[in-house]
Amino acid sequence: MEEAGWEGLAAAPAAVLTELQACLQGACEALEAQHEGRSLDAAQGYFLARSRVVYVEQALLQPLVDSGDADAGLASAVCASLAQTFGAASERLALGGAGACDGSQWGEPEGGSARSEDSEEPQLGAGHLGAGFRGADGGHLEVRRQRGGGGGGGGGEKQGGLVALGRRCMREVTGSLDDVVGLDAIKQARRGVELREAVLLPLAFPHLFTGIRRPQANLFFHGVPGTGKTLLVEKLAAEAGTPLLCVSPSSILSKWAGESEKTVRGVFEAATAMSPALIFIDEVDSLAPARSSGDDLAARRVLTELLVQMTAATSRPGCLVFVLAATNRPQDCDPALLRRFDRRIKVPPPDAAARAAFFTSTAARPEVAARLSSNEVAELAAATEGLTGSDLAAVCRDAAMAPVRELLRGAATGGLQNAMAAAAAGAAAGQQGLMAALRPVTAADFAAAVERVAPAAPAAATDEALAALESGPARDLAAGLFAAAGSVALIKFFDTLEALGVIDRKLSRKLVHTLAGPGFLLCWPLFGAEPYSRFVAMCVPALNGLRLLLIGGGVVKDERAVMAVSRTGDPKELLRGPLYYVIVLMAVTAIYWRISPVGLIIASLMCGGDGLADIVGRRLGGGNPLPWNQEKSWAGSAAMFAGGLSMALGLISFFSYLGFLEAEMPAMAATVAVIALAATAVESLPVNQTVDDNLSVPGVAAFLGVLFLQVAVEVL
Repeated sequence: MEEAGWEGLAAAPAAVLTELQACLQGACEALEAQHEGRSLDAAQGYFLARSRVVYVEQALLQPLVDSGDADAGLASAVCASLAQTFGAASERLALGGAGACDGSQWGEPEGGSARSEDSEEPQLGAGHLGAGFRGADGGHLEVRRQRGGGGGGGGGEKQGGLVALGRRCMREVTGSLDDVVGLDAIKQARRGVELREAVLLPLAFPHLFTGIRRPQANLFFHGVPGTGKTLLVEKLAAEAGTPLLCVSPSSILSKWAGESEKTVRGVFEAATAMSPALIFIDEVDSLAPARSSGDDLAARRVLTELLVQMTAATSRPGCLVFVLAATNRPQDCDPALLRRFDRRIKVPPPDAAARAAFFTSTAARPEVAARLSSNEVAELAAATEGLTGSDLAAVCRDAAMAPVRELLRGAATGGLQNAMAAAAAGAAAGQQGLMAALRPVTAADFAAAVERVAPAAPAAATDEALAALESGPARDLAAGLFAAAGSVALIKFFDTLEALGVIDRKLSRKLVHTLAGPGFLLCWPLFGAEPYSRFVAMCVPALNGLRLLLIGGGVVKDERAVMAVSRTGDPKELLRGPLYYVIVLMAVTAIYWRISPVGLIIASLMCGGDGLADIVGRRLGGGNPLPWNQEKSWAGSAAMFAGGLSMALGLISFFSYLGFLEAEMPAMAATVAVIALAATAVESLPVNQTVDDNLSVPGVAAFLGVLFLQVAVEVL
């Protein structure tokens, strides 16, 4: 049979011969790696070779077999035999390590099939570009990290464990991004970055993607259910020709303490050993939800391990591991996890052009054989507005079943029971007659299917509106308006207390000074994670600064505002201390934002520290002035140190809890205490009579914060 099969292969299309040639070359390389004791490389090579053979059998030869080509049938049988052989070799390596099989033991394992019981037959085969990229000279572009392998006895228990774990997580995929109908905005360019540019080019030209051009290795796909997020990842991995390790919460989480973290670490180690490789985390919101006070310790440990491994995966020299994740609920993911993804890509439902292309592609399938005019396709696309890709697939399947239902209900075939009896008896001629009697699918079948099939995500329009508020400019605008309204409300509140005689004007002014800045900082988490979000937030103090400039310059008259923020009632005073206060908040927002504790320390010492120093010093410091500055008191300095320190630690803990910062609080508390003590000493010096303390205190805090915390100022 095999000789006849090879004759069939000789007459097969050129694409089949090209794929098989590359497959056999990859198998030879895997055999060589196996003899050298590199079991990880060997297992990966056999796995990819088997995937490519399955691709040839199912995607290239099966249509010829269905058309009745006898030679193609024999060639398909040969490919199935090769797939079983390569699968057996990969299985032996996964179960037994490097020395589990040699070049003479490519057959089926003793006592059973070449496939484990829980493995599934893949739907499609290997990647579009095969097991590796090739340069102009025809040689492989080697991008794997050099690994030390064991000798002839195997690579050790750890290496064998990584092989087994990688084998369990691997998913066989085929095709390319061109197979995905629609989503052109994502496949071609999304905010200036193509998926091919993000993944495929670094694999082909690793020497070009170094330094600031490092690969954008982490991609986050989100959107309503059924839009094709998982399909995009599979086709991307197939076109890259790299192993795809799929991770789900059910495969990670364990009831035994420590096992979940160990599995997370093992997946990343397996991907590193197989480098280049892709890790795909589906439904990542279930694995890494936003942290809260009610979380148990096990969930926090899993999330921490995932964050650590994602950071380490992108920093290992000579290793290329891409981490891709997908979710329907990005708002439920932990902010620290989202920060580790270089790109967050929204996958929308198909537009009208994509829906039309979907129906046209389905109508061209041999088993459908529908003749749809352009007007009918346009009508179907209009009727399926709001449906996702999975909804469209359900519509097409239902429409394709219409001729089958009609035929099996007809009297000419004897009804459904006779048809089932003929199938059970193996009456091939009768079944072929049934196939020949099927009529083509019509536009009416598609229209009826649209009426019958309910959308899987009926609230897609609502989800789109919510998503617009959860990310992007709309969210930043809403957060900015909220912060501005909060600032105005704070001033109005203390003005009302002053008007009622509860507090005096000086205390009202100092309370606004103390609370306005921290209140603005507490609004930072409301803004999005886009690069421009910090600048939208900066507009809130910027508008207040513009108002101070207009009032202080005499362009606008506002006596109440002058009395609220000045000591003497002179409008020009607004151009000094209050304006410096606003400028410092703008600089902290633009430079440090919520990813650095330095900005929080600066704002806390300027607002909470300096504000409390004036409030306490003026009321309790009359009898205990400082020896070197009679205008300051021990009580005021103590209040500045305690207020600035507590406010800074509170804000750092708050942002660390939300995942924006990673801070070890005992060490951080000691560092902040030193900075607060130094800022308190500077605030007490007589020099502040000529240099406004809204400049001297933030300047000292910024210098010591960068020095002690070793935080590099982010380039704007």
